[in-house]
Amino acid sequence: MNNQDRAAKAIKFAAARGYTPEQIATLLNELNLLAPDLPEPSPGTDGALIWHNGEVWLEDNDTDVYTDLHSPFDWMTTDQARNLAHALLAAANYTEEE
Repeated sequence: MNNQDRAAKAIKFAAARGYTPEQIATLLNELNLLAPDLPEPSPGTDGALIWHNGEVWLEDNDTDVYTDLHSPFDWMTTDQARNLAHALLAAANYTEEE
């Protein structure tokens, strides 16, 4: 069963019990079926926006990525990779909305 199937099952369960939309959203969140909130940017110099501790920069709708990795032998933890991925997605979404 994929996440869409699990969400449909949870919504059906909640709707049959008269849950409000807020209660259904809470249920979906408790079942880890909602995407995490994306990080907000911080202001940088010259109007740039920065995500993920300065590793993702957006300036003039061009996204530049900087990482702390200095050699092919450096590795990110899964949490670092996930946070960087969320920052990249947030920057891409921001660019599309502008």
